[in-house]
Amino acid sequence: MKQIATKDCEEILAKVLDLYPNQPTAKLRVIEEITTADWNEIATYVSETMGAGVSVTGKSIMALIDGAGSKNSTINILCAFLLLKKGALSPDERQFQEKLKGNRYYVRRYFATLTTAPPSQTATEPEATTARRAKYPNHWIMAGIGLLAAVFLLVWGYATPANELPPRPTLHLSMDTAATSFPKEIKVQYDLTSEQYLNKAHLNFMGHRIDLTRLKGEVTLTVMQPQLYQVDLFSGKELLAKKKAFLASDNWWGYLNNDSQLKPEDFLTNGQLHLENEAKYINPVAEFYTKFQNFRNFGVNGDNLELVAEVKNPTTNPHQFAHDISVDVVGYKHSICFNLLSPAALQYANMVVGTTDYKQNDKKDVLRNLGILVPEWKNLKVKTKNNRITISLGDKTIINAPYEGEIGQVVGLQFMFKGAGYAKNVRLNGISI
Repeated sequence: MKQIATKDCEEILAKVLDLYPNQPTAKLRVIEEITTADWNEIATYVSETMGAGVSVTGKSIMALIDGAGSKNSTINILCAFLLLKKGALSPDERQFQEKLKGNRYYVRRYFATLTTAPPSQTATEPEATTARRAKYPNHWIMAGIGLLAAVFLLVWGYATPANELPPRPTLHLSMDTAATSFPKEIKVQYDLTSEQYLNKAHLNFMGHRIDLTRLKGEVTLTVMQPQLYQVDLFSGKELLAKKKAFLASDNWWGYLNNDSQLKPEDFLTNGQLHLENEAKYINPVAEFYTKFQNFRNFGVNGDNLELVAEVKNPTTNPHQFAHDISVDVVGYKHSICFNLLSPAALQYANMVVGTTDYKQNDKKDVLRNLGILVPEWKNLKVKTKNNRITISLGDKTIINAPYEGEIGQVVGLQFMFKGAGYAKNVRLNGISI
């Protein structure tokens, strides 16, 4: 029989590992030790079992793995043979696998797509197998095969002793959630559990990458604002774990250009949000943004909400071109965010609800309705129900569109303006905020 090339074996190994990304480390380590000789031994066994004139090639194995149907059962058997050879199975399981190896019809049935016959020869089924098929109807044979496959998968899942099964990498976050003063520290305790992740693992926090060089440790993150934060643990491009950190505010917080915190007396008067004395903070002829946010558990389901507010953003200052009014409803799972702006700046319109981004080509028409200036007080209403969002301005509905994904519990509200805009009488499901 023609030997399987080393390059083919490497490709086969890569495909096998791709099939088992969540298998315990001990088993993956055994699979990684598979050599070209091992693959050829298995190929020889299958060829001999199938009968004369049939050969197994590296390409046919890869074709099988890529195919549909019984690929998992077939590759399971391949790996079982190799695990057995490497001594990774217990005695009882080894006895079961030996019986499995001896089932000639089972091997023939499940390895049929794996084999190739030379053009000058045709593989024929042994008479004994043909007679057995006549004696036992096909549906009984298939039922037996299904039972064997189910038993095997159970064996595979428990083939390694419990003390050799490292848990998945973990993240734990701790922080002071009682105090409302900032900056605050988020302590991130991580445990990679296995050296296979070492030197490949990193944390992602607000777009910043933090490489991890130890199996276990703690990283301190400093944050400046109330917010719903998320910390992701990656190995290469694989997401291993993620955790969220919710830091609430005591009331509305105000910011200039998203970073300079405003004193409450300068932006919050009788429930109205507006930077009263902008010259105190910035040159009025310069571009600037004002942002007002409130983070707490509002006890409202974001997929069944009604947010109402009176808003305006005067157009008297030409340096604040576009005169955006941006609204964010932050959910524990996903958010609602959109902006109203000058029709002349419509290319900057944006809207994301749940997992639906309306900047996608087939949804872009929705964004045209956001090109609206609001120089005078208007009543803004946002409603969600049955995975649809409606946005109304005054008596006119400007958005009525479906969305996918879940918003979850509302934990934050935010209004942001290009310039010194206004918001007042904010209510969420009838409750004043």
